Amino acid sequence: MKVRIISGFLGAGKTTFLNKLLPKMGEQTVVIENEFGEASIDSGRVKDGIPVREIYAGCICCSLAADFQQALKDIAVEQKEQQVLIEPSGVGRLSDVAKACKDAGNQAGIEIEIEPLITIVDVTAFEDDRKQFGQFYLDQIKNADVIFLSYIEELSEADLSVRMEEIHMLNPKAAIYKENWIEKDGRELLAFLKSVKLESRELFFSHAELPDEHSFSSVFLESNGHASEKEIRQWIAKWDSGCYGTILRAKGIILTEKTAVAVDYTPYHYTLSAAEALEENGLVLIGYHLDKKALAADMERRTS
Repeated sequence: MKVRIISGFLGAGKTTFLNKLLPKMGEQTVVIENEFGEASIDSGRVKDGIPVREIYAGCICCSLAADFQQALKDIAVEQKEQQVLIEPSGVGRLSDVAKACKDAGNQAGIEIEIEPLITIVDVTAFEDDRKQFGQFYLDQIKNADVIFLSYIEELSEADLSVRMEEIHMLNPKAAIYKENWIEKDGRELLAFLKSVKLESRELFFSHAELPDEHSFSSVFLESNGHASEKEIRQWIAKWDSGCYGTILRAKGIILTEKTAVAVDYTPYHYTLSAAEALEENGLVLIGYHLDKKALAADMERRTS
């Protein structure tokens, strides 16, 4: 079983990158979505027609290892030849995810071939995330075989050059894609990935733990009524203010009076776009020091 892991910190652009590749991957492709949050949101954003296995409310490298092992077994039984794309939780270590793949394959009796490890890096958030989360954050960069940079258009050429050099110094062996991948066709991105030759892979295990004050938690807020886009933007302003704690990621679908709005938020950028209503509409928020009761009460008040 060939496995391709697409890692990246919260909001780096993993699902967008995944959707670039999928149309060019062929029929025998399965996606495993691992969500840290209490509900699965991204599976509804994956290209239609692609089988998706959802594993959420934890990380496949620790609390959900058994679920991950079972998912690989099921895929192996259902398809003789398959390629699996894994989008792990944004708050998991790449070293742990890669090891979990090998361990799960051994436990399930499946030979796992891990293709070049991919990390998506939001260059606008790099400095802050590096300072705030240290080796826990850098694990994804130091263990990548290939690095794709998001939001490069938001930096000057000089600042981007500095950022690339910093990333290169952290991982001199990684191939860095230096163009704006969001503008590229999936075929071109796959060609670049296939051009990467691995002589060997030695994972960097820092085992760095987050300080207690940065322990991640999540909350799912159900959309049980109709908010306006103006009210959604008011929520975002409150998230930015820190009055509910530190919100690092928010995503989901909110019903408005006329349509459904897909919310995609990090502290550095957010988008509101038209979406199709799902059976379960709402938002998953990930961060730390979250005031879950206040978040739920505010959303209930505004959507009822």
